[in-house]
Amino acid sequence: MNTGNVKDRILGVVLCGGKSSRMGSNKSLLPHSDGGRFIDHAIDQLQAVCAEVCIAGAANEKPVDLNHVFLHDNVAFQGPITGIISALQYASDNNFAACLVTPVDMPCLTHVHLTTLKSVWTANRVLTCAIDETNRLQPLIACYPIATLPLLKQLALSDDRSLYRWIATQPHQTVLIPSDAARNVNAPDDL
Repeated sequence: MNTGNVKDRILGVVLCGGKSSRMGSNKSLLPHSDGGRFIDHAIDQLQAVCAEVCIAGAANEKPVDLNHVFLHDNVAFQGPITGIISALQYASDNNFAACLVTPVDMPCLTHVHLTTLKSVWTANRVLTCAIDETNRLQPLIACYPIATLPLLKQLALSDDRSLYRWIATQPHQTVLIPSDAARNVNAPDDL
């Protein structure tokens, strides 16, 4: 894949830093209905639209058999913001313009949805976030420009680390995706 110039380079990031306590096991290793595991599906979808893909999360979430850069959360279990910050720092250090993030636990999210998100970001160069059919922001399906890194670092130090509420206060674009694509799997009953 042509990586293009720096202003167009987008790093794909799979977020898998949660405790998976409701699931009772590491969600990234769950079998996906299309074959492979949840982590494999998420990586495959991002690889279809990004020049490079990495994984951000807690050390206990790292599948040992993957050959992708793994970015450890600098503070474990403080929410997805820590993974996004780690990814943005890596992206900044490696001449990417933005990070396209997806969570590991959305098995119906596809490269078609991610391609649309990337296209809107490329056209507007502003934080671009998915919304589902109920009009709910999906901050874990988003394209975060490098310029958001200092703002997210500030947010991470605050008492309210809600990406949902933070995005609502920032200039951003939205991309509509089907609600079933934004459905995450948290517990065995969700499978």
